[in-house]
Amino acid sequence: MDEKWSFGMSLPDLPKGRKVTSDEAEVLLQSRMREKRSEFEEAVWQLARFYSSHKQQEVAAKYIGFLMSLTDDPERQASYWLALGQTMEQVGNFEEAASYYRHAFSMEPSESETWYFINNNLGYSLIQLGQFQEAEPYCRAAIRIAPRKQNAYKNLGLTLQGQGKFLEAAEELIRAVRANSTDPRALHYLEALIQQHSELLEEDPEIAELVVKSRDAVSFASRLIDSAVKKQQDASPDLTHAEKILVAVNRLVFLQGITEFSRDDIRRALGLNMEDWMSGYTSIFQAMREDEPGGAPPIDKKYRGVFRQVKHGVHALTPYGNTLVQGIHKL
Repeated sequence: MDEKWSFGMSLPDLPKGRKVTSDEAEVLLQSRMREKRSEFEEAVWQLARFYSSHKQQEVAAKYIGFLMSLTDDPERQASYWLALGQTMEQVGNFEEAASYYRHAFSMEPSESETWYFINNNLGYSLIQLGQFQEAEPYCRAAIRIAPRKQNAYKNLGLTLQGQGKFLEAAEELIRAVRANSTDPRALHYLEALIQQHSELLEEDPEIAELVVKSRDAVSFASRLIDSAVKKQQDASPDLTHAEKILVAVNRLVFLQGITEFSRDDIRRALGLNMEDWMSGYTSIFQAMREDEPGGAPPIDKKYRGVFRQVKHGVHALTPYGNTLVQGIHKL
């Protein structure tokens, strides 16, 4: 392992606002299905995610299936097959999950994020089925698509471990920690591997040093997250909506490495439910776009011209916006 090692991290999204009960959330999401047509599919999608996160995978799958019946667009179809696979993963049905991911694969989506998770999740499901050699190329493909994400490195490490390639497995698990040390799972797998095969530390002395560095990085990331949560709890509530949007985009671009994002990405980074986003933020975001579409309210000129539309529903920072967002240091 002759490359220069450093460890990256990505702070998690921190929830904000009043915590609603699951019953309140369900009623709100169902009510949104009755809103105007342009928001209908998003409402159904959010409702499917809600039921999935509340261990009602069969209900979630029905909503996803309904969404699939509404479109022939291969990009959307791929994302829905991916979602179906994830619901099967949640109940431990990895054979069915792998089948759904293969359907998603056949759609050949152009969106790199979708491609990444199709490959990564198919690899993970095959690992759970003990099909380590078959899983390996999917993990490697996911790494090529998004080399800064940690999941595929972790899964590649598990495929190599399953094939008895223990030193290579350790190296990939270390790469996973390096990609994002706020995710401790790879370190846990690495620790277990080293415990079972302590000879690795003698076989490659650098591994021993990197294991220690991985532990230190995960420990530091954990302390940083604790500090971030405390700062968020103590933060002044007086930030404007425009400033909060800039803080969220700072997280997406400079912590997570996402250069193109949707309004929903920003909403999730802010920890807002759809109702709060629609009532106070979406119009401000519109006013921050360089084309200032109709209906956007007047805002301070400092916050104008921050975003440009890449394609429908997808945005990026303008050069001015990039400079402005880089100056945001709040969490």
